[in-house]
Amino acid sequence: MLITQVRESALPEDQRPIAEMLIGNIDDYGYLKASVEELAASTGVPADQVLSVLKVIQPLTRPA
Repeated sequence: MLITQVRESALPEDQRPIAEMLIGNIDDYGYLKASVEELAASTGVPADQVLSVLKVIQPLTRPA
């Protein structure tokens, strides 16, 4: 469901792989399993870019 919301959002196409990586690292309780810095280091994506995409995803994970 979260992936679908991201795909239907206005998130730029080049940021969608980052969003999918972040979503893949969210546990069953809605928490990110790794820090932004750890994800940036493991993917080579700058931490500020990971954080920027995370800020787009976070509101989607909150109950309505």
